[in-house]
Amino acid sequence: PASSAWARRALVVGAVVGLWLLLTPDLVRVVSTLPALSGDVTPALRAALGPETLRSQSPVLALVLTPVTWVTAPLLAGLTPQLSTASRLATLVLPLVLVLIHNEWVVRSQTRFEDATLERTRRDANNQVSAGVRRMTQARRQASPFRLHPTGCPEAAIIWKNLLLAHRTNLWTIIGLGVGGLTTAGIVVSRIGLPSWTIVIVMVGGLVGLAMAPMMAGHQWRNDLRSDLLRVEMIRAWPVVGWRLFAAEVAPPAIVATLYGSFAGGALVVAGVAAAHPTITDVVLLPPNLAATLGVSTVTLLALGLATVLPLVAAVASLSATLQNLVALLWPSWTQLGPRRTGSAAHIGQGLLTGLGLTLVMAVGFLPSAILVGGVLGTQLWLLELPFIAWELPVLGLLAALPVLAVAGGLVRLGGSLWDALDPSTELLGGTRGT
Repeated sequence: PASSAWARRALVVGAVVGLWLLLTPDLVRVVSTLPALSGDVTPALRAALGPETLRSQSPVLALVLTPVTWVTAPLLAGLTPQLSTASRLATLVLPLVLVLIHNEWVVRSQTRFEDATLERTRRDANNQVSAGVRRMTQARRQASPFRLHPTGCPEAAIIWKNLLLAHRTNLWTIIGLGVGGLTTAGIVVSRIGLPSWTIVIVMVGGLVGLAMAPMMAGHQWRNDLRSDLLRVEMIRAWPVVGWRLFAAEVAPPAIVATLYGSFAGGALVVAGVAAAHPTITDVVLLPPNLAATLGVSTVTLLALGLATVLPLVAAVASLSATLQNLVALLWPSWTQLGPRRTGSAAHIGQGLLTGLGLTLVMAVGFLPSAILVGGVLGTQLWLLELPFIAWELPVLGLLAALPVLAVAGGLVRLGGSLWDALDPSTELLGGTRGT
């Protein structure tokens, strides 16, 4: 009944809020004892976050974290070589007790999980429009990533359609806001600086985003052929050459990943500008005197470094998206189709295999890149004996990206040939080739 459901919701929300209110004093006490992130902070962190310290100074927090310590104890025991075999086995007792309690809780529960799952599936099947779309204003519904003209190449319409699955904000608006925000942030931090711990966090976040966004283009965003294959009977009839359609399907996730990676690189540049502030001495992004050796300022060198990696970000994102779409055409019955991704064991295994394939293909693409860039630098420095200048960096980045783009282009051609040979009437998507 609705009254019981609302009562249970209120009880859960009240319990969660009460728990956080109860933990707030202990959390404030722990945060206030954390050391500054400079030098070797490991001993200080162990002293501040050790079990004895938590039990004595933050008993409520230690009590709440007790089940977590039980679960992690077997893993941490593997990192402690001096423990005996009996002690290692003892760490398994409490996690097994938790598993047994949880099993009894689920088995003895009066909730009918199967009925609830079926009802949720029916509700999702009957509600194809998400709640986010239903809440959109009329102006938001009419927004689009770029203006689509009534006439033109059909590939642009495919890119436009698939970009709508990721966002409706105009691409130029996103780029303008991102560049403007990062430029403003760079000017502000160059004047007033940032705390060292903030610079470290921004550096780590920028590096992770710069490296992972292009690599995960095909895994993270699925606004491509993997969604359109569910409507193959309609899309197969589009009058578009196979490789051009395949390239148009690959482009949207590559574009989105390139934007994310570019903004992460911009954040890294902002962190580098903050680290170059005269008041900062314990955080270093670039080696000292490197910019002066190359004849430019630190800010200019950071900007040139960003311009160097942007072509590589776009190339890797294109390769990642191309590989995922190629896998979807090669093994459509095995590949998980649709915009949603589930966290099942099959999906995890699929991600591992495609990730391994991406690594191998990238190695093939980057080997010629290394040879090409090495040959150019060797000719310049040793044969012609010309000095290296910082303004060459963007050119080298473009040279390094060209072989990767060439590999992606070859895979696009292969994907186009597979698309041209695809015949939905053979029930390929159903797991059998028919008769």
